[in-house]
Amino acid sequence: MCRTVNITDEIIVVSNGEKDTGKMAMLGAEGKFHKSVIPVIDDLQEQITKEVTERTEADKALQNNVDAETSARTVSDQQLQDQINKEDIERTEGDKNLQTNIDAEASARTAADKDLQDQLSREVTERTEGDKALQVNIDAEISARTVVDQQLQDQIAAEIAARTNGDQTESSTRASAVEGLQAQIDALKSGCTPTGAVEYFAMTVAPQGWLKADGSAVSRSQYDKLFAAVGTLFGAGDGSTTFNLPDLRGEFIRGFDDARGIDSGRMMGSVQADENKTHSHKIESNYNDYYAGTGNGGPFRLTGNDGTTTTDGHADFFVNTESAGGIETRPRNVALLACIKY
Repeated sequence: MCRTVNITDEIIVVSNGEKDTGKMAMLGAEGKFHKSVIPVIDDLQEQITKEVTERTEADKALQNNVDAETSARTVSDQQLQDQINKEDIERTEGDKNLQTNIDAEASARTAADKDLQDQLSREVTERTEGDKALQVNIDAEISARTVVDQQLQDQIAAEIAARTNGDQTESSTRASAVEGLQAQIDALKSGCTPTGAVEYFAMTVAPQGWLKADGSAVSRSQYDKLFAAVGTLFGAGDGSTTFNLPDLRGEFIRGFDDARGIDSGRMMGSVQADENKTHSHKIESNYNDYYAGTGNGGPFRLTGNDGTTTTDGHADFFVNTESAGGIETRPRNVALLACIKY
């Protein structure tokens, strides 16, 4: 009993002691290939093994790419899934083509190819299981990445919340610092020019922090520091809610005597009218001089007391001077605006 098998390459077959050349190999009575055919089968096995190895390396390369892509996390999950789906489609198509080729080859081969078919089937099964395992790993990686992404999102949210709280705390701290700085500035201003100080300004409007010293009645609560400094020294206002400022308009300032004795009896803030110090004038003239000075142009007239002359040719007179000058006694001056610090 003999069988005929198709061989892809031309070989030399020895059967029953005779040589033949061609692509047909005869099986012996025992249903086995002649030993001269075995090298061809070995080549086919080697080719299949090589193809399996290459596909295994391709699977490893694919897994490395997937791992690298997963590690880098530079491609979105959707793009990774699309790539995997595309690869599955391509590999499925490859499996189909391979299966078609295997089926065609199996149909062309004899029962002796059954072992090879079984081996290929097992390879397909193993590759299918490998694909499933790969998909499971990919799904696990995606799930893990989802968890990590959520953890990262939670961390970012916590960081934002912490920064928001920090900003609010910093804002509050800065506000307190500004208030403290303003208090220091106010203290410095107060230390440089204390409340109740009087200054003169070359302007018609009181500057910030000052009031015109014009005798006005102002609020005791609004200007509490000034009220604490001067009280009702310059007037009690309405007696309950207001007090008066000093009125320095048109006035010269005189230092408070404070028990020195030059301006005795003065109260702090009291007003003093203008006055000339008591004095006298002595005039000597001949009795016959009717007017003092030259001719009739003297500024005042002389009248004899008793009309008699003294032994030395002089007489005593009462003198009445004619008025001269303005409405007040004053030195040279410049008008400025008097203000008081509140």
